[in-house]
Amino acid sequence: MSTAEAQAQQDAFGGKKFPKKLVEIYSIESQVGAGAFSTVWKAVHRNTKQVRAVKRIDTSELSACEIAHEIALMRLLRHENVVRCYDVFLEAQYVTILVDMFNGGDLVDGLNAHRRAYGRIPNAQLAHLARQMIAAVAHVHSLQVVHRDVKGENFLSDRPDIGDPGCKVALADFGTAIRIEPGEKVHNKVGTPAFWAPEIFRDGYDYLADVWAVGVTTFILLTGALPFEGEEQISRPVAPGTPPFAVPYYSTQLCTNFMTSCLAKDPRHRPLAREAARHAWLIAPPAASPRGAVRPPSTEEVSEKACAALTCILQAASALVVGICQTTGFCLEMMLTSKEKSDAPALSTVDHAESGVSEAIVPIDKDAMEKHTSMIAKQISINLLEHKASIRKLASSAH
Repeated sequence: MSTAEAQAQQDAFGGKKFPKKLVEIYSIESQVGAGAFSTVWKAVHRNTKQVRAVKRIDTSELSACEIAHEIALMRLLRHENVVRCYDVFLEAQYVTILVDMFNGGDLVDGLNAHRRAYGRIPNAQLAHLARQMIAAVAHVHSLQVVHRDVKGENFLSDRPDIGDPGCKVALADFGTAIRIEPGEKVHNKVGTPAFWAPEIFRDGYDYLADVWAVGVTTFILLTGALPFEGEEQISRPVAPGTPPFAVPYYSTQLCTNFMTSCLAKDPRHRPLAREAARHAWLIAPPAASPRGAVRPPSTEEVSEKACAALTCILQAASALVVGICQTTGFCLEMMLTSKEKSDAPALSTVDHAESGVSEAIVPIDKDAMEKHTSMIAKQISINLLEHKASIRKLASSAH
């Protein structure tokens, strides 16, 4: 692509300019979303024709450290059920990242659409979604990272119809994720309270808080409602192995068992993500039933569980690959010394087991992670300061 063509595409979106190097590599097609500090665009790689999402973040009102932390984490995650970061461009006050494109929105959007069109998600399809969710969490945990905001809104779908047997979902939004040492507990309360495990309210938590959140998300996908309302219900003790929620009559025994294990009130009785990923419900789900087909309840089920089901239904329910240098930005590879490159967190070779669990993963080196985060944050801050200085200079010359 010529420089003139790249400039033309930069100017084609109402002044929403993109780094020149980016538009030389990707064709920016359309805006697909917007938030308070960012916009998301669809892009197509000019050579490979692969579709990516371009997230353009205005850092003027945001923490450079938080942005850098999320980017540094995303560069290390390599799993089909985790949103991957491919390229990063820094220019003026903007950070532009290239990530996987998921056209279907999040799981909450998909759930609402499915229930309107077809009713409840069939058991086999629910197992298909839960298998992907727990596989994503298992991969993140294998790198000694806790996500801390696992929920339906933070799982993106590759299609609007989450009832499609081919539907793929991926975990996103690593703004609250942190790396912890084995046995370490964290105490700061972040994320979404409705998805907090009991230990978050008490004496510190670790990886198992994410497993609880997968259990909550699975229950919502099954019933359309939360399993618990508020801290009192979340923390109320139950006998080990006893479902801590009202069991819907249409929940299969294996599905109920999976949710019960994930939602064990005592984290000592809760499985690790890699263990939960091998649950019988996920390893050998039953044959898919016709869309919208629901097993009719027996007379006994109705008499014993209909009241509890109604209660449930009515309950109220989120390698930095900067190998690209841009005119006014920077290239991370050129900034790294040989020693720093050798210290950089390695991208591990992942062997995906049938269950989707990543095996033989080398945990992230905490010091290297912090060094990369600091370097990225520093460059974001420098670019922002240079941009503000440029604006002041222009304003001064205008007067």
